Amino acid sequence: TGYGERRAVALSDGSTLQLDANTAVDIEMSATQRRVTVRHGQIHVQVARDASRPFDVIANGGATRALGTGFNVRRGDHEVDVAVTEHSVRVSHPRSTLDTQVREGEQLRYDDLGHIGAAVATDLHTVTAWQRGYLIFDNATLDDVVSQMKQYRRGLVIVRDPALRQLRLTGVFRSDDTEALLAALPQSLPVRLRRMPGLVLIERSDAS
Repeated sequence: TGYGERRAVALSDGSTLQLDANTAVDIEMSATQRRVTVRHGQIHVQVARDASRPFDVIANGGATRALGTGFNVRRGDHEVDVAVTEHSVRVSHPRSTLDTQVREGEQLRYDDLGHIGAAVATDLHTVTAWQRGYLIFDNATLDDVVSQMKQYRRGLVIVRDPALRQLRLTGVFRSDDTEALLAALPQSLPVRLRRMPGLVLIERSDAS
């Protein structure tokens, strides 16, 4: 999908795949397995039950395995968020000995080094807001906010000071209006925007 575009894809096994903006996937179907590899972006998959063929979503090296399940996978630069909307999944990574179950209404994060976080309760309305054209942030880090914004906006958005990335933002924004989201940042956080062609720098408000 392109920037700001969302698409629904019907898979040959009867499963359905929702692609968020700026998302790329590889789909592999064989007689023994089903696999979707997320190259970048975010998906929600509703898996058709087929006990003879496991369904795996691969992202940043980790695997989320499901059978007759609905779940959301968002791949960032180094981390992956998995949230379950129906039944449960198991998350594993070749660099980890953990094999973690995530149940309906829960979410976990793992990174490309194989660190798998604990499954915690999450608000599925917030997780799936992108399917309705919204971005909902509930005490989200600025790092996460910028990561999600990049899916809907051409050009670079860079947080100059690493310490700023942990600032927290709460709000509801339309995914097709990233200008409104950017404009809200200096009103809610101690930051300012510096704009250049094809680039927005987020700096400390007191930066010289």
